[in-house]
Amino acid sequence: MGYLSEEIRYQRKLVPRWLSVWGILGAILSFANYFPEFFGIDSIEILFLPIAVQEMVFAVWLIFKGLNSSAIVSPSAKTEFSEINESSV
Repeated sequence: MGYLSEEIRYQRKLVPRWLSVWGILGAILSFANYFPEFFGIDSIEILFLPIAVQEMVFAVWLIFKGLNSSAIVSPSAKTEFSEINESSV
C-alpha cells in the first residue's frame, strides 16, 4: 500500500519529488525487511526507519505546506478554466 500511494504522489506531483522518492525507497526497504522471513531468517528491523521518518516528515509537510493544489485539478478542468478566461478577455 505504501508503494502505491507514493507512486501516485510522485506521478501527480502532489508533494515534492524528493519526498515521494524517499517514500518509494522506504517502501521498498520495508518489503525487503519481510523478504528474509520467507526463508526463516530473522528480519532487520532497522529497514523500517526510512519509511517511518518519511511518514513523519510527510505529516509535517502536509500540516505546513499542504498538497500541490495545481496538481489536484484535473486536466479537463484546467482547459475549461483557461478557455473561460480567454473568452472573457
